[in-house]
Amino acid sequence: MRLTDIFSYKGANVLSKDLNSMIVAMKQLMRKRYLSTYYVLKDYSIRILKRNGSPAQVVMTVNSPPSPNPSHKGRGTAISLPLQDYQRNNVEKEKISLDTIWIEITSYCNQKCSFCPDPMRKTKRELMEYDFFKKIVDDIKRDFNVNMINLNAFGEPLLHPRLFDMIDYIRSQNIKTVVTFITNAIKLTEKYLSNFDGHYPDTIGVSVQNDNQESYLKTRDSKAGNFMMIVNNTVNLIKHVISQKYACSITIFHLVVNGNEFYGVPQDILDAFPNTLEQFKEIISLWQNALRIIANKYDIRMNVIDDEQIEKCWLQAKQEGDNYIRIMNWFAADGSFQEVNIFPRPVSTFANFLPYYSTDWFVVPRTFTNCICNFTKKPSLSIYANGQLGICCVDMEKTATFGSINDYHSLRDAITSDSYLSFVANLKKGVLTKEACQICLGNVFNRSVLEKMSMEEVEINVLKSQIDIARKLSDATETNKQSKLKTN
Repeated sequence: MRLTDIFSYKGANVLSKDLNSMIVAMKQLMRKRYLSTYYVLKDYSIRILKRNGSPAQVVMTVNSPPSPNPSHKGRGTAISLPLQDYQRNNVEKEKISLDTIWIEITSYCNQKCSFCPDPMRKTKRELMEYDFFKKIVDDIKRDFNVNMINLNAFGEPLLHPRLFDMIDYIRSQNIKTVVTFITNAIKLTEKYLSNFDGHYPDTIGVSVQNDNQESYLKTRDSKAGNFMMIVNNTVNLIKHVISQKYACSITIFHLVVNGNEFYGVPQDILDAFPNTLEQFKEIISLWQNALRIIANKYDIRMNVIDDEQIEKCWLQAKQEGDNYIRIMNWFAADGSFQEVNIFPRPVSTFANFLPYYSTDWFVVPRTFTNCICNFTKKPSLSIYANGQLGICCVDMEKTATFGSINDYHSLRDAITSDSYLSFVANLKKGVLTKEACQICLGNVFNRSVLEKMSMEEVEINVLKSQIDIARKLSDATETNKQSKLKTN
């Protein structure tokens, strides 16, 4: 819905006894987006005037008492004010709390990774306009409490020419949040690092992922660098942060194969990553040795890490997990605690959509599931480079969105819209209404197995699965209803 459409609905009549009741009624109407060009209330009338087809002014009229003379119609006392001031002063709303807001400032990437579906994307790559970004941040400041703002979904944020201006603008708005992004470290040369001076986010994630050059060559484009270049660039980043005592923690991501990965990951990708505890221990040793020189130079203590801690981190590495190993820590100039962490994740962290593009696998989209989408557990919002809105950071083709930011007056209107609420409510119930969700949580078949089955058998198996899940969801809903009745 466009801004000019928000005020087009007519015929709403609301009765109120006083100004407070009127404001409450207006709040309800604004939540439902049923703002009309004219409201007749018992004591007040609201008229929204337009200029060049857009809402420009709100006129509030205090209605006069009925005149004994039928031919005389009291016009009342009019109070007019700009629409923006009316909304700010009279329709104050509580801020909405979100865990994470992903702002995809660019969908361009300077690497091609076989464990990531990005090289196979069909949608156009874009850079987010700076003024558009500022509008998003303004909306966040006004209407949201958010734990983290992440400046990428897919895409390499260091490719955006105004990345540091964007970080500065968030800082200038005094938003209480953690600002972060994840980079593949290709651009983190010693020369480039000077651009960060005075513009560091709160945390930076480095997508190292591989554990040696052999793994790198199997899964990444060698024209864009090599494994030791990524390691050295990461070490230089850490050195730069520590030497200047910047308040920025570094998280180093590594992909592992520990049994928690999605079963649809192609075997050649699985074979390229560490699949034993001993190999994971070698990763920890690699970073301990690489960072020990920095620790000695700046008198920073390296953390003592025992085998039990490493084993626990290895076994519990999951896509939605938060297990990591702290390699070292220090205090920034402002006294804040900073750290370098190693964060292992299963290969499937990026691979949910790989079977969809693979010739080895066949995906049958699923409309019901007993798997709960992790992105519904903590309310989040994704704003893609083209303005599309979603709830996760992995919807590369933008088929699980609830419209564009341009369809709404503000981000608040978007996240309180029927489109958003019904989308999330269905996901929580296991009802998949969006194409990306149906693929991400879909039925994946190995094509070699499919060759031994007729299409009819495949459809029957999928149908049986869907019916079984739908029955379980229905039974769970009925059980909840009965529990509530007993409680009441």
